[in-house]
Amino acid sequence: MNIKLTKYLIIAESLLFIPFVVSIISNEFKWTAFDFIVAAILLGLGALAAYMLFDKEHTNRKNQAAGIFLIILVVMAWIELAVGLLGSPFAGS
Repeated sequence: MNIKLTKYLIIAESLLFIPFVVSIISNEFKWTAFDFIVAAILLGLGALAAYMLFDKEHTNRKNQAAGIFLIILVVMAWIELAVGLLGSPFAGS
């Protein structure tokens, strides 16, 4: 695995530390293991998209298109899980 991609992934996944700490401190914020797994997948896809878009060594049209597609996919999944915009069975409330 590329060192730059690893850095992108570590930075993205370290953001999961914030909800972990909040879920320990507060009783109102309750994430299950499934929530953390889904968030890790979404953040990982976002990091991969950022790597494809901003890495100078691998910047070409194909990678940029894949990066933009991944960003759209991550945003749509996040919106669906948060508020249920599309009305799927795993939608949030």
